[in-house]
Amino acid sequence: KGYIQFMQLKARKEESMFAGKALEGAERQINKMTSMINGFLNLSRLESGKLLLEQHSLEIASLIKEIMDEYSTTVTSHHLTFSCQKGLFVNADRDKLGHVISNLVSNAVKYSPADSRIDVDSYQEENNVIFRVRDEGMGIHGTDLPKLFERFYRAETPQMATVSGFGIGLYLSAEIIARHGGKIWAESKL
Repeated sequence: KGYIQFMQLKARKEESMFAGKALEGAERQINKMTSMINGFLNLSRLESGKLLLEQHSLEIASLIKEIMDEYSTTVTSHHLTFSCQKGLFVNADRDKLGHVISNLVSNAVKYSPADSRIDVDSYQEENNVIFRVRDEGMGIHGTDLPKLFERFYRAETPQMATVSGFGIGLYLSAEIIARHGGKIWAESKL
């Protein structure tokens, strides 16, 4: 990745459009591979009991804003909006909860058509903090919804053939949320 970034600087100085675009593509692929490798490492840690939580009080709106700022600069294909109730604190592992939020937003981007809207919000409902991602994607068939958070599960549809993944992101997210004493679910229609 370091070599790619070095070459990107050189391509910008030389104003080489082709090299710049090719290197951007290479960096995107490296980021995808890194994400998949990290997913498998986290799965291994989870299954060996080594995925430890370091819980502290944190404001959920600041965590979501940080993640959304990152996505806003890297995702230009979708309209991202977020609305978070300020002053909501949760006792959680910031990195692990950030991983869950990032995974849900990433899935919304992957499974939604370009130029569509993705809304992220959080609010308090009774004694719970609800975090929600809503997209305009293809939807999930009702028979797939109960299996969505199972390890290695991926819905089998023609549209899914073009989307990369191993079916571990939502499984890890569900395990992280469960270890925090929370609940994760999906609602959808085709």
